[in-house]
Amino acid sequence: MDTVIQEPLKPERRQFASTFLRWSGALILVVAALHYMIQGLNITSEALRFWVMPGFISFLAMCGLFCGYWLKDPKNTRIFYGLGTAFIAAQLSQVAAMGRALMIKGQSGEVLLDMWWDLDQLSPLVVGSNFVISVLLAVPVVYAGFTMLASQHRKSLLFGFLIANIAMMLPVRDQLSVTAIIVLGFFVLRYRDMRYYQADRAMKTISGFSARLLVWVPLLIVVGRCGFYTISDKQYAVLLAMVAWLLIREIPRIVGKAEFIPLLQYFGLTIAMTAWIVGAHDFIQSFSGINEIYAAILPVSAFLFTMSFRIQDDSPATRFIAAMIAMLTVVCLMLDSSSYVTAMMSLATGLVLTVGGLYLHEKLVLSCGVISFIGGLLYYMSFLLDMYHAMPWLSAGLMGVAALLLASWIDKQEGSIRGKISETWYAVKTW
Repeated sequence: MDTVIQEPLKPERRQFASTFLRWSGALILVVAALHYMIQGLNITSEALRFWVMPGFISFLAMCGLFCGYWLKDPKNTRIFYGLGTAFIAAQLSQVAAMGRALMIKGQSGEVLLDMWWDLDQLSPLVVGSNFVISVLLAVPVVYAGFTMLASQHRKSLLFGFLIANIAMMLPVRDQLSVTAIIVLGFFVLRYRDMRYYQADRAMKTISGFSARLLVWVPLLIVVGRCGFYTISDKQYAVLLAMVAWLLIREIPRIVGKAEFIPLLQYFGLTIAMTAWIVGAHDFIQSFSGINEIYAAILPVSAFLFTMSFRIQDDSPATRFIAAMIAMLTVVCLMLDSSSYVTAMMSLATGLVLTVGGLYLHEKLVLSCGVISFIGGLLYYMSFLLDMYHAMPWLSAGLMGVAALLLASWIDKQEGSIRGKISETWYAVKTW
């Protein structure tokens, strides 16, 4: 009986073992490539740096051919050529770095490139030959890689990979230009991904998703390269905002519904709020006093409220937290500061939250809005009392007129107010 049970499991065990080895080997190769890209800060032989990656890419291509033609293993073939395509982007980034170093040769230069390359030994011949070899190697490897991973979208993937590498190799390193390349590249690649691949189920498989991811590798290299240069607050905020966008919108769009998605989205919301505080620091500082607090916190509350509809579970709890932040902000500032601005901001916040609570049928949001509105109204009434002390005859006259008009309006209603209040309260209790 044991033999009957165990025998069918052997192929499955072999499959698990081979799958584990495939993914482990691919991960090790990726880590090795990352190590190669940053080891230039302490490398001793530049000849190794000039030629090791082209040789390694050629070796991966030969391994892919061996698996495909002799071992008849299409899975490993796709992995080898997919990694070779990713390493092509890494090699082109090194060629771009050499070209940049050659451009600044004889100048004060950048500390990073001075440490990375021996500028006295770097020549146009070395850079040019390295570039030609990289291009000659890239054409067959990249073409074969995208053909094996997603042959039906081969042309569009090749074009996207090409424009991404061109953007990566541009010899600019100033903060504004690099930030513009990152933002523009992000939205161009996202637009192409949504237009050409989103509706195709084949592009949501492991092979299709890998092909889509390879197109993004050059842009990811540009982002990683920023870590070696001085990053301004605005550039840092842009990078954080892009990470937040990926977590909130892009990963759920690609993966679909999954249990871990809301957790990623909430983490993305936290990153987005951090990006706002970092990037809008100068804008916030342009205000003074309590207005600075409004400028910092209320946009965060509005952002949370708006993005709550984008969370996978459409969480009312997120809207309640946003409403609580807004309510506590205006109420605490009213208690701490005496000004017309605090009263008006509380009234405005209360109106927005109350309307939102009524429209969404959410009691907690409605409660925060009512508290903010009533607090602002009471606070504003205190200024009417101050006006009464300053001009008692005018205040008394206005109050008398208001009392008469209110009496006429109440008589006209003939008790309908109580009925409407009862109906509204009953409707709220049924939410």
